[in-house]
Amino acid sequence: MAVFKRGRFYHYEFVFAGRRIQESARTISKTVAVEAERKRRRELELAYNGVSSESRKARVRSAADAVAEYLDSYAPNHRPNSTVFVKGCLAHVRRLLGAKVVADVNETVIRQYMKTRIGEGASGRTVNAEIGELSRALGKPWGLLWSKVRKLEERKDVGKALTADQERALLDAIPSVRSPIIGTFVRVALLTAMRSGEIRTLTWGAGRYRAADNYCRPRQDRCWHGAADPHERGPVRGAHGARRLVPVPHWGIDA
Repeated sequence: MAVFKRGRFYHYEFVFAGRRIQESARTISKTVAVEAERKRRRELELAYNGVSSESRKARVRSAADAVAEYLDSYAPNHRPNSTVFVKGCLAHVRRLLGAKVVADVNETVIRQYMKTRIGEGASGRTVNAEIGELSRALGKPWGLLWSKVRKLEERKDVGKALTADQERALLDAIPSVRSPIIGTFVRVALLTAMRSGEIRTLTWGAGRYRAADNYCRPRQDRCWHGAADPHERGPVRGAHGARRLVPVPHWGIDA
């Protein structure tokens, strides 16, 4: 081990595992150079034995720390609505798993998390989203972290039909909104039950517009046909489950 001055700065030199290490400490203080040499040798010893300082920090990092780091890096590159969604998902992760060390978040812990959240009334889709965000916070896919934990079943038929009074109140509120397209948007939504994203991306090419009738082709598993009772509405399917067109009256197009 040796510390010497070369030019303006001090350098250190020593032999480790048969290899000569000679580096600049980038300091004009000999005391600091000696400490830099000791620290560098310690880093090499830890890395040589597979216990680097970084891996040791990772081992004791808590789930709350991982979530905090993930949220800090997530917000600048994503839309505000996406950030709000992710924060909402990870709020429950922090509450239930935040105190656990990352290495201890194993399959048993994830199963218990699922059981706890279901007991609190959360849906399968919500719990899957929360665990999915946790896996992204930990930097690995769900399948690699917890390969034996299956995702919860997600209901595809969840929906709430509006009553006639609720539909009327919604239509009556349209004139108070300044947007020129909100009327068409709401009417198409009420008539077809398409998702907001489907309506926003709906093009003229997806419809047939003639003097007598109008039709559009929304996703068949997300659209509903008209019925006297909103609660009797069913998915738009023809014979044997085939897709059929959804009628859209003129006032839904011309409004």
